Amino acid sequence: MRVLYCVGDEKKQQTDNIIGWCCVRGNMDNNGKYIELRSRYLRFVYKAYHWSVEDAGLRVWFDFEMGDVEFHPTALVERKCLDALEQANTQTINDIVFNIGMVELVSYWKCACPPEVEVQCGTLTDEQRDFWLKLYWNGLGEFYYTNGINESREEFMRVRRVESGEWRVESGERRVESGEWR
Repeated sequence: MRVLYCVGDEKKQQTDNIIGWCCVRGNMDNNGKYIELRSRYLRFVYKAYHWSVEDAGLRVWFDFEMGDVEFHPTALVERKCLDALEQANTQTINDIVFNIGMVELVSYWKCACPPEVEVQCGTLTDEQRDFWLKLYWNGLGEFYYTNGINESREEFMRVRRVESGEWRVESGERRVESGEWR
């Protein structure tokens, strides 16, 4: 299993090196490469999300998997930006972090564009799934156009959630003392 811990601009360079996707129109048959990668990498898995409150702020990180490649992006929300979350309960923070992961996953999904996304954590209703599919489809228009990729909306991505009650929510911890995050 190859593991990538990617932060910022390093993400694209590392994922290009591992998987071989080229996002420069005209340098190759990108539609052919798209088809090849989708047949090699059939599923992208959102395995888990995590968060913790640290002195510097709220740290979030995610576990994604695609074939033999794992991605573990991380981010820090500075303490000065946490005022809105100060009174939030743990479930609200879990929901926020899970949805940040839904935003983050598409950046890694683009490495090979697997036809299926499996969500193994968080809560995802049918309505939410439809929202994310619509957002991904409409948000990836430039990516598809720039790379000369021909795909129908119906075939571009299926989002499947774990149905067996195996939701794996990885919640963080926080301590609140005197109304301040600790």
